[in-house]
Amino acid sequence: MSDMGDAKADWRVRLRAGLAEIGAGQRENDSAKVVERIMGDDRWRSAQNVLMFIPLKDEVNVLPLVDRAIHHRKNVFLPRFCTESGTYEAAGVSNLTMDLVPGRFGVAEPAAHCSTCSLNQLDVTLVPGLGFDRVGRRLGRGKGFYDRLLAGASGVFWGTGLDFQLVPELPGEPHDVVLNCIITPAHWIEVVSARR
Repeated sequence: MSDMGDAKADWRVRLRAGLAEIGAGQRENDSAKVVERIMGDDRWRSAQNVLMFIPLKDEVNVLPLVDRAIHHRKNVFLPRFCTESGTYEAAGVSNLTMDLVPGRFGVAEPAAHCSTCSLNQLDVTLVPGLGFDRVGRRLGRGKGFYDRLLAGASGVFWGTGLDFQLVPELPGEPHDVVLNCIITPAHWIEVVSARR
């Protein structure tokens, strides 16, 4: 493993350990604060096409925001794994009960009847991660799926996490997608150097 790979692996171990210490009640309370922050942003309110995610048990719970976005008639898209390409695509949902099925990696995703969206039509994309820093770097789970998904996407990329997931500096590589802002319960950090 390279020095960069070692550094990322070290951060993943530390951040996973921190996530394991967060109780369900605190996570839900902190998640509600993140959702409230996003809902109060003018860019979110005016966005028509949004790519969101179904959270893992240790990620910020954005499901209430997904429901609100559907209720407010936004075009809501979620990642769906495409077996042919081995990558994710954005597929639309309008009803979380009817439109989701178990996904390849144990995360619910849009069913086959949900149509895909061109990534260059997106206004806002919410991005989960294990860690974030103040210059927009994101540490994912190590498979690179989000970096490949977002490589051709338009709009702004907003990282969502808990306060301790915002760290001073993460290792970064040229192919890593830079986020436009990082949103935690206590912080909304705009990234000046982001590419958008």
